[in-house]
Order: sequence, then structure tokens, then C-alpha cells
Amino acid sequence: MQRVMELLAKFKDRLKLDFRNLPLPQIHSSAMFSALVAEAAREKGRFWNVHNSLYETALNDQSIEKILKDNLHVRSLSNSQMQSARQAVKADMAMSERLKLEATPSFVLATPDGKLFSLNSLESIPLFIK
Repeated sequence: MQRVMELLAKFKDRLKLDFRNLPLPQIHSSAMFSALVAEAAREKGRFWNVHNSLYETALNDQSIEKILKDNLHVRSLSNSQMQSARQAVKADMAMSERLKLEATPSFVLATPDGKLFSLNSLESIPLFIK
């Protein structure tokens, strides 16, 4: 994440980060729950707080519930929050499928004219930005 932040600072007027979820439950059993909690936090303007906490913690249902409580001050998500978060994660996963993304993290560069470039490395970003 540090390299992403460095690139955002370097190209602050020309580069924007738009985070999307691609939970991989076959690799991590808590991936979907983590994505749902992060999306629920996005609605409250707390996405990055929750995102960072999720990446800094050994994840299991209990640790995710603690992050939820600490950041959103609730013990569980309401039905409407869960439904909204599920829809957002489902849309993110569909986009990932269309772009043939299979790993996290994956980086896609979108140009102002709508072209998309899947990047093998963050180091190639300067090649696209003038």
C-alpha cells in the first residue's frame, strides 16, 4: 500500500485510486465477510479505516466483528447494510470477472477516454501518465 500512496502523491493531479473488492474465499475463509464489512464502512465514510484495520489484523470472524464494533460502533450489520454491501461486492466481483482479474491486489489503469489497462506492476504507471 505504501507504493500506491507514493504514486498517488507523485501524480496527485493525474492519478486517482478507486478500490474495488475481489474476495477470494477459496484462499481465505473470512474474505467475503471482510469485504462486506469494508463496504458497509464505505457508506459511513470509514472505508479506509476499516480497510487498514483488516489488513493489519489476523482475520477471523471475531477480529472482524471487533473491527466492525470499533469503527462503526455496532456489533453486527443491519439487514439493509448487509444487502447494500452484498450488492456492492457483487458488482465489484462482476467487474473483476469482466476484466479477467484473478488476484488481489490487481491494478487496472483507466484513462480519461475510457481505455483500461491491466498492470503487471505499479512501476508501469509512469509510462501511462504524462
